[in-house]
Order: sequence, then structure tokens, then C-alpha cells
Amino acid sequence: MDKERILVPSVPEAGKRDGTGTYVPAPVSNAIKFGNLVFTTAKPGRDPSGKLVDGIEGQTKQIMENLGALLKAAGTDLEHVLKAWVYVTDIKYFEPMNKIYSQYFRVPPARTFLVTNGWFDPNQVIEIEVVAGIP
Repeated sequence: MDKERILVPSVPEAGKRDGTGTYVPAPVSNAIKFGNLVFTTAKPGRDPSGKLVDGIEGQTKQIMENLGALLKAAGTDLEHVLKAWVYVTDIKYFEPMNKIYSQYFRVPPARTFLVTNGWFDPNQVIEIEVVAGIP
């Protein structure tokens, strides 16, 4: 079985801005399809231009839309997410994240929720990664 890199033009690739503001892609894939599974990289709430959207609600919604687009390109969808990992910078984001997150699942996947020290962008408050099955 070969692994297949999943790319979607509307979903910014993982990376960061350098000291000059230039976006530098990281040596990772947004998603990998292997057999009947899809594994995503932890995604921040960036819109198609790469701009971080505002607030926990906006970032959570954008992440879920980006994950949905990646999964669709791989032949599945959010309903087939088996496991999710949610990383936030403060426990205060748990309830507002859940409010948005829960709207995307009829049957919620297994999930791990972790509080982190943050990322390169101090305005980024959440990342989510998933593993999904392909029906």
C-alpha cells in the first residue's frame, strides 16, 4: 500500500512566517491517505489566504471547514472521523470550542483535549487534527 499526499488549494499548508513575514512551508503534509484511513496534520484556523481568523469560535469553525475539505479530497468526510486531537492555549477555550466543534458531528469521534504553551502566532489559540476512515 502506498501513502498519498492530500492537497487542497483552499487549505493553507503547514508552515510559519519568518522574520521578514515570508511564509515558509514546513516539511509536512496537510493530510496523508493510507489504505482506508486519512491522517491530518494539526490545523490552525487559517483562511484560504493563510490569514489566521479571529477568536476561538472563528478559528474552530475555520479549522473544521479546512479539515472537511481535506477529508472530502481524500474520499471521506467529518462523519467518518474516528479520533480527534484538540490543542488549545487556555482551558477557558474548552466550552466555546465545544459549542462550534459539536455542530460538525452527528456521532462525535473519540477525542483528546490538551492545553499547550502556544505556537508561533500569539493570536492562534487552537489546533485540531483528526484520523478518519474512508467508507
